[in-house]
Amino acid sequence: MLSVIIPTHNNEFALARCLAALVPGAVDGVVAEVIVADRASDDGTAQVADAAGCRCLSLDADRDERVAAALAAVERGRWVLVLEPSVALEPGWQNEVGGFVEATERAGRAADRTAVFRFGFDEFARPRRISQAVVSLRSRLLGLPVPEQGLLATRKVMADALADGGRAPSLEAVVSWRRLCVLRSRALVHP
Repeated sequence: MLSVIIPTHNNEFALARCLAALVPGAVDGVVAEVIVADRASDDGTAQVADAAGCRCLSLDADRDERVAAALAAVERGRWVLVLEPSVALEPGWQNEVGGFVEATERAGRAADRTAVFRFGFDEFARPRRISQAVVSLRSRLLGLPVPEQGLLATRKVMADALADGGRAPSLEAVVSWRRLCVLRSRALVHP
């Protein structure tokens, strides 16, 4: 159902945490494959990806080009989730994503609906809480999420964005306020 793309560069420890949060989705059948789009890391990023059963693409390119290459390599999922390695999804995220995908497809709206997770930090310091509130307002009022919120869309929507702009779909390019759904589950950023 879902292919996950994670663009990395020297994110060995963050990637392990990110992948651990995806395990319940794989167990429930929501995650079909994970592709790590690495930028020639010189730490153990590739080993972590391999040990977790991910496919690893190594390209010395910027983030957008790596996401585009990974999108072209997607084999299984009709839906794609682009996720930053510094993010761990909140427990239960797979139920909400599964429900969103099912409801969107049943309504025939898969071509014009995208989703992001609520933004959150993995700590409770006051400056982090203020940043969290600002990102939340930005997402809801302007329809402009940050990359750490992830991006969930169909392969076709992402491929069309690539064809239009010649670059990988940044969140701002793909998502508009009319078709953006902010899921209840949070994407927790480890500072």
